[in-house]
Amino acid sequence: MKLSFSTVCCSGWGFDEIFAAAKDFGFDGIELSRIGNRGDVTEDRHFQSQNVKSTAERLTDGMISVPLISIGISLSNDTEQSPNAFKSYFELAKQLNSPNIRIGVVSDKDFNPDFASANYECICREAEDYGVSVLIETAGYFGNSKVLADFLSGINSTSKGVLWDICYPYALHAEKPEETYANIGSFVKAVHIKDAIFEDGKITYKLLGHGELPILEIMTILERDFFDGYASFEWQKKWSSDFDEPGIALAHYVSYMRRLLRTI
Repeated sequence: MKLSFSTVCCSGWGFDEIFAAAKDFGFDGIELSRIGNRGDVTEDRHFQSQNVKSTAERLTDGMISVPLISIGISLSNDTEQSPNAFKSYFELAKQLNSPNIRIGVVSDKDFNPDFASANYECICREAEDYGVSVLIETAGYFGNSKVLADFLSGINSTSKGVLWDICYPYALHAEKPEETYANIGSFVKAVHIKDAIFEDGKITYKLLGHGELPILEIMTILERDFFDGYASFEWQKKWSSDFDEPGIALAHYVSYMRRLLRTI
């Protein structure tokens, strides 16, 4: 299993600092999301059309992959979405040799899965031409893994897939990891790792090993099933004033995960 981290971990850092951290701490990949104060990765100069080729070469030379690109568009349930809205992300993923993009999902109670499924299948069909999968995260409306599995079972595309955020099915839906993986394991193409404690229905995020999430059990399940994707660290200092600076948190993640994986 390979290790990566999301750029949301690095609030205030530019791409040069993020790339250097990936190299220095021994990460295998960088998951692209917001960079600096920009709301979308395509707003960063390194990933604009005139610079993306050199950025891709830099990543390749540094042996750093881009396992996932998180995009600033959510799957809608009230308007028909054109796949053209996603074309620039598909092209960026292809240029960076990234196999996945993550699409957001509205979490309001009026979410209409029947309408959204038509949108999602259309987007996935377009993504097939680029060799890219369009992942839905186990969060919000789809924090319940059975609901997500049922939704995906009706999608006819090889580009459908799941980003398993290990926190929300466990914390908000009382799912055991084996239950979650039984529901969505065949769809999982990327994993988000974090830790937290849960009190009175509230999630308080912690550094790995300082919370209640059964990370060892989850990693054991993935290793048992020969998951060869990326376990990506997702962490934001704004989630807790107790969080350390990005460099400390990233170094801790690599050390903790390498040690944990050696025990499996």
